[in-house]
Amino acid sequence: MASPTSSMDMQPPMPNSSSLHRLSIDNPWFAVHPLFWTPQHLHLLHCLFQHLDSAAPAASASPSKPRYNDPDLALHSQKLSKNRSSIVKSLSVGHLLGHHDSLLEKVSGSPCFLYARHRVHLPNCRVFQMRPRTMLKQRPIVGHYHYNNLILGRKQALTPRPHPITSR
Repeated sequence: MASPTSSMDMQPPMPNSSSLHRLSIDNPWFAVHPLFWTPQHLHLLHCLFQHLDSAAPAASASPSKPRYNDPDLALHSQKLSKNRSSIVKSLSVGHLLGHHDSLLEKVSGSPCFLYARHRVHLPNCRVFQMRPRTMLKQRPIVGHYHYNNLILGRKQALTPRPHPITSR
């Protein structure tokens, strides 16, 4: 009788140049959504993860009580989840991320994108980082970008200017 894992036996690891399509053909068990990948899938792709230490888990609050008893947080949470206006959502995200009890703090400035050591783009966004009191070796950076600004800028760039003679 065959073992139950015989259909899951891995082929020898493929070279890194193999496409996902080729891996799926050579290993029929591989063709699952990446959300359901197991360590076997990652081994086949030669994926290694480096574990970074994280902050100690916070003392768990009672599930029946909210962690914060702040009406401002509740208001902005509702606006974020129920309001259809992207501008209101953007403002609510900023309030939630930058709240005085948050582990995040707003960073002044904005990231710039460089090409050949020249600044090519400076997005209009808000950037937050972990407060120094958190005990992480590498503090993550969180950014929030309001995409309506990008869409408006693209529309303006694509709209032709009026002819100088007819605009009089």
